Amino acid sequence: MLNAALHRNYYYSGREWPYKDVKPRVIAQKYIVDESGYELKDYKIFCFDGVPKLIHVDFNRFTDNHQRNIYTPSWEYVPMSILYPTSPETKVEKPVVLKEMLTIAKNLSAGIPHVRVDLYVVGEKIYFGELTFYHDSGHTTFNPPEWDETMGSWIRLPGKVRTAN
Repeated sequence: MLNAALHRNYYYSGREWPYKDVKPRVIAQKYIVDESGYELKDYKIFCFDGVPKLIHVDFNRFTDNHQRNIYTPSWEYVPMSILYPTSPETKVEKPVVLKEMLTIAKNLSAGIPHVRVDLYVVGEKIYFGELTFYHDSGHTTFNPPEWDETMGSWIRLPGKVRTAN
């Protein structure tokens, strides 16, 4: 499996140009679980020019019941799904370090039109996951579809003028 990954150029699967000339490498880290011994929730903070706008929380990620709830930075549930089903009846507890998480996301995304900052939390310790410039390679389906336009309206590209449809 690792050998196959070392011979795969991720540019060709999603056409994400930053990956085109990256030499594949393996980075290994210690497996981390939460305080209860369960897999970590994956907090994906969608930022637009340094402003966190939405937080996707993936849970049950490596099961047949992968779910993703979406929240505002003030931790209000957003009735939207992106790729995976949401679970409004499963309220994800607001992380006690949410303020710090948002500060980290804000600092890492400053000056970037759009980036997703992925973080993990164990107790009150925050772990950095990755920066993602193209969520799902830009091929995501939003439900309801109006969210596609809403999120697109948050992107401001320097020197570009947005025109009406």
